[in-house]
Amino acid sequence: MKERIKLRYQERSTVLKALSHPVRLFIAEELAKGERCVSELARSAGSGLPTVSRHLMLLRNVSVVTSRKEKLRVFYRLESSSLDLIFSAVEKILEGRTRTMKYLFRTQNEKISKDRRNSPFSSKGASVKRFHRNLRGK
Repeated sequence: MKERIKLRYQERSTVLKALSHPVRLFIAEELAKGERCVSELARSAGSGLPTVSRHLMLLRNVSVVTSRKEKLRVFYRLESSSLDLIFSAVEKILEGRTRTMKYLFRTQNEKISKDRRNSPFSSKGASVKRFHRNLRGK
């Protein structure tokens, strides 16, 4: 692999790693709605100011967010609106995974139901007492 291409993949990986934390994803989605100050983000995330500030610093270091200072408050916004495309792509992947899980769950339940219908313990089969009597030969 060419060095330039390898470097590009490393850069992509760094950005994706920065977004790979639930609180940072939440912050990014909140900022997609518009500029917010740290205290607003902390309140809506249910986290403390120091925690949210650390997350924002990490996102700022990889150019996902940018900041501006207004008196004592620091406001953050997304560097690019393209983050919505990433969120949409992830949602499509999750929808596909959910459909697959629903299908697997449904087919497994159908198999279990079929097995139960054929079981000697089901209401359509012999009763449990009769089954045990037959086993003992009485």
